[in-house]
Amino acid sequence: MSNLTPKSPLQTGEGTLTRHRDKLLPLLQTGDGGRGDEVNALKYAIIIIPALLAVALYGYTIRLPLFLDDGPQFRMVEVFDGFSHWLGSLAYFYYRPAVFSMWKLSSVLAGGFDAAGLHWLNVMLFGMTGSLLSAITYRLMPKNKAVVALGVGVGFIIFPFNYQTVILVGAMF
Repeated sequence: MSNLTPKSPLQTGEGTLTRHRDKLLPLLQTGDGGRGDEVNALKYAIIIIPALLAVALYGYTIRLPLFLDDGPQFRMVEVFDGFSHWLGSLAYFYYRPAVFSMWKLSSVLAGGFDAAGLHWLNVMLFGMTGSLLSAITYRLMPKNKAVVALGVGVGFIIFPFNYQTVILVGAMF
């Protein structure tokens, strides 16, 4: 009667992964003839270059002061308590809760609105956006992945109309 009872995969040692290892192993291999490290290094370089370029081009902004239009926005951050800025305000027409949350956190951690820290935050977020665009483009492009992805990321960083979003702290959306 013991022969009639089916054995579970745990009893036989043949789980899904064990039975299908021949199908799964090719998926885990790079299939590039041993060039896996080179391909990975290229991918990482494509993602890192826009961020480094943003630091190189806009790193000087950390020495700049806060500008005149930053004051009213920081006042709004000071007036709101907790997460009330997520509900909006009739006195302030721009709904920017994520930015206000970052500024509030920065204010609490730095003990006030630190110009260098807020400018550095803008540079880092701008660089990460360029890197994200490169990564998405690399993933979506069927051909010429590296060239197009790098062009998109670097193009975003050096586009002449983007510089104000980095220099002005209040321009972060």
